[in-house]
Amino acid sequence: TSARGYLSTVACFLPTHPLAREWIDTGIAEMRRQLHTWSDANGGWLEAPHYAMVSFDQILGVFVMARNAGFGDELFDPKFQAIAGWFGKISTPPDSRFGGFRHLPPLGNTYMIEPTGEFGLLAWLWRERDAEFSAVMQWLHQQHRSFSQPGIGGGYPAFAGYRGILADPALPAKAPAWGSELFPETGVILRDAFPSDRETWLHMILGRNHDHYDCDSGSITLYGKGRILADDFGYYGRAPADDHSLVETEAAPNCNTMRVEHFAAAPRFDYVAGTLGQWTRQIAFVKSADAAGPAYFVLRDTLPPGTPATWRLWLTAARVTPEGSRARVEGKEDVDLDIIFVRPAAPALTTEDKTRTAGCGIAPDGRVGPTPTTQTGLIARPEGGTDGFLTVLYPRLKTGTPPEVVALADGQALRITTPAGTDYVFLGREPFEFKEGDMAFHGVAGCVQKRTDEAPVLAVGDGRLSVGERTVEAPPPAVREP
Repeated sequence: TSARGYLSTVACFLPTHPLAREWIDTGIAEMRRQLHTWSDANGGWLEAPHYAMVSFDQILGVFVMARNAGFGDELFDPKFQAIAGWFGKISTPPDSRFGGFRHLPPLGNTYMIEPTGEFGLLAWLWRERDAEFSAVMQWLHQQHRSFSQPGIGGGYPAFAGYRGILADPALPAKAPAWGSELFPETGVILRDAFPSDRETWLHMILGRNHDHYDCDSGSITLYGKGRILADDFGYYGRAPADDHSLVETEAAPNCNTMRVEHFAAAPRFDYVAGTLGQWTRQIAFVKSADAAGPAYFVLRDTLPPGTPATWRLWLTAARVTPEGSRARVEGKEDVDLDIIFVRPAAPALTTEDKTRTAGCGIAPDGRVGPTPTTQTGLIARPEGGTDGFLTVLYPRLKTGTPPEVVALADGQALRITTPAGTDYVFLGREPFEFKEGDMAFHGVAGCVQKRTDEAPVLAVGDGRLSVGERTVEAPPPAVREP
């Protein structure tokens, strides 16, 4: 912030002061440092999306002014593309609460249903420098309802008075071909059926870039088959851990940060693992060849034996009904969610309704103001403590049927039967062996899909898997720390 003010002050004296060039070069160097050190290698920003956009917009504005005044070409630093890609890649699926448009997810200190118009600005600025990037930015701008400001809930002075002429609805637009992706210091996105109106999407917060966040590291947000199923409450202050979808325990202070251990992504199977204190959260994501097929998550949360812990998932639902080791989540639209606890066998499920009012949000008609959000928490709090939780999160159309889940190999493997066929999902905290017929697995995470309309699909996130004469091994992991 001081560098931005410094540049503005120097610009006032530019015509007369002999040291102006030196001062401006110094200020630009500081802004370049912020651009490169406030984001990770993949573009993930130091702060939560709302505050990240506030900072990004100001830095972009400074470099536009500097270029127009003849002070370098920093505007077209490739890091701008990486950061804009992060904003785009974490954007939600089309949200019916916002007229079927995308928006930034309400992570940390980010407002409920907050769109951004920054993509349209970038599309115009880069239209001649990189037409492909410009077209993706234009598509994202349209997907964010062609919003006019970088965000909501504040003023954005960098381009004040000029935004209307720095966007062009006639620019070409092109949807990107994005899959799942890790931002090592910010979070991970797992996605299927993108882009479509039936996307399944999960975001988990992790990494050291955690300014303007809540006590929320390890928390997840979930859309299934194009509908919001588990959300954050939005920005109303620094929210506590019990407002988030995570495991709350003294063994893992959620105001600290989860670090990623492993990430692997493939067309039909994704795997991510992260650790915070003595809590490890692993997620296996099983995908389909098309948006109509099963796309679901298996979560393993591991703790030291006997640890007092509370597992929560905050659900955007019409009704949540616990039934023994299962819960039926009746969605507000045409998608439900089946939650199956494999471990513990007696999860002691309860529910809790909670309403929070974010300081700002956008309504379907475009009005901006305080936004109350009510969600139902599904809560598991085993008596006497636990060594962790193993759950299946299965989104499906209301016309579909729940899956049949059978635990194998002491819960390290699951046989999941759906109308599309039978999947075997392998997810252990440590490497393990599994054999059945001509199928053999050694490792931590993998999947065999025996769908009725195709040949068996083999995928491995961490390990080695064979069926008959076919063998697959995990590729080198994107991230693996000791």
